[in-house]
Amino acid sequence: MEYPQNQKEAAKFAAGAVERMAELGITANPQNFTVWYAYLSGFDTSFGRHIDSMLAKKEPFDDTQCADLYAAVLRLSLGDKEGTREAAIDAVGGDLEKAIAATTEILKQTGSETERYGETLEGVDGALQSAGTAEQMQSVVANLVEQTRLMVEQNRNANESLQKSNNEIAELKIRMADIRSEALTDPLTGLANRRAFSEELADGMSAATEQKAPLCLLMLDIDHFKAFNDTYGHQLGDEVIRLVAGCMSAKTKDGDTAARYGGEEFSVILPEASLQDAEAVAEQIRVTVAGQKIVRKASRQTLGSVTLSIGVAQLRAEDSDEDLIARADAALYAAKHAGRNCVQSENDLAEDADARNVA
Repeated sequence: MEYPQNQKEAAKFAAGAVERMAELGITANPQNFTVWYAYLSGFDTSFGRHIDSMLAKKEPFDDTQCADLYAAVLRLSLGDKEGTREAAIDAVGGDLEKAIAATTEILKQTGSETERYGETLEGVDGALQSAGTAEQMQSVVANLVEQTRLMVEQNRNANESLQKSNNEIAELKIRMADIRSEALTDPLTGLANRRAFSEELADGMSAATEQKAPLCLLMLDIDHFKAFNDTYGHQLGDEVIRLVAGCMSAKTKDGDTAARYGGEEFSVILPEASLQDAEAVAEQIRVTVAGQKIVRKASRQTLGSVTLSIGVAQLRAEDSDEDLIARADAALYAAKHAGRNCVQSENDLAEDADARNVA
């Protein structure tokens, strides 16, 4: 994370962060320090307003809330600084290249030693034939034994080095996969993030066009979420977002992509799904979410339930990704206007337009 302040300003914000944590009874660990340094330095205006609201309402900064605030700082930081993530990928890629080069060098060296040992064996044949005495023959055999011992030792060392290199390569591959997974995952929900959504939609549209297969897109929004947040606080709001994400994951299958599109808005990419199939999936998600009860953990107070409005659109041959998203969004807003807690498809929009024209 980078900040524009000079050394004097940074020292002021650092001291202020420690003081503020002490006032609020917050554990002074590195994660919490990062949150309060970011807040005091004006790292992000929306993040600052969020904490201002919590302070005004005297909401407690418990472990869960502090963890969520730290996750928010990371999301904002990573969202603005893709180069940091790319640098990490480049670094792992460089280490991987070095490990592969080391393995190649070990194999090359082992091949040279094997070739040299073969030449030794060929020389032994001639030396044995020319040996005139037992002492000379014994010397030739002793040399062969020593060369064989060296070869065995070199092979053992080479095998150990190869195993070490292979372990390093395997570890680097895991690190690379972790970095990519982090880059494409929303930390609050575990769903695909906006970047992953864009990549999956582009790939899915390309495959659908090539295979002449259907593809549908759902756009989902939590009804009256701002009012819920204002009434019950952001911590419970985050729990609602996680609940919706869990319902989406439960009602989608392998090959589908459920994503957090932004804030309280979500999306689902449904490859090989007709519009009717997509509407059925949307309805399953809507019903599942509406059936969940929101409970405040501390008091076990039941706060009712939340609902979703969902828009559905199907890919057309001439569509860009913006076209498909726009139609799904239009259907989502139609669901809002129809009273919320319902599913509307692009066909419903067309039917409404026809009805208005007839009237």
